[in-house]
Amino acid sequence: MPPGFVDLTLLGSSPQQNPRSEQLATLQIAIETAQPERLRQALSKICAESAVAAQLAQDILLVPITRSNSPAADEHNKNDDRGTDESGSESVSDSSSKQEALEAEAATNIALGLKRMRPRYAVCGNCVEEFDVTDNQSGDCIYHPEETEVDWDGGFWDDHDEDCHGKIDDEDSRITYPEGFKYTCCDGKGNSEGCETRRHIEKVPAKRMRCY
Repeated sequence: MPPGFVDLTLLGSSPQQNPRSEQLATLQIAIETAQPERLRQALSKICAESAVAAQLAQDILLVPITRSNSPAADEHNKNDDRGTDESGSESVSDSSSKQEALEAEAATNIALGLKRMRPRYAVCGNCVEEFDVTDNQSGDCIYHPEETEVDWDGGFWDDHDEDCHGKIDDEDSRITYPEGFKYTCCDGKGNSEGCETRRHIEKVPAKRMRCY
């Protein structure tokens, strides 16, 4: 069972003692089979109408910003795991300045009895996997830093006729026939495990993450 997942059928007493058990079991099925967008809408409505539910959701989905899970930490992790970029030490300096500013603000908020919060779970911009920002270690992310290209020399496409079997160099073929492609970073097949490891780096959405 996934972390944080609550099996509603285990709540309360047995069916003989609690007539609501059957309804809870049915609700469990509805939760497991509902589309993600439907669940988001339902959770948002529940949180808007119940302070208790909103607090429970916050306890599960939000965490206080710390030095290790702050947005500035991502910049530090990029340099820490793979070295500096073309700008050299300047990027490290910028990252340090951001971190110092964040820590100063956090100290002020603590003194005022306030806490800045952030989402606990994020999607990695490299491996595109969800990760827990409170448990993000070096080596957790395994990925290819470059894209794939058609492996014309591997023999996979020798009998492939694009007029009969479809286009080779497109996204559908990459998904269906990954072994017919190779990564330009390491020459590994399209379905091979990543060739580099590091910490997860949070994917920045179109609307930048807001901290509460």
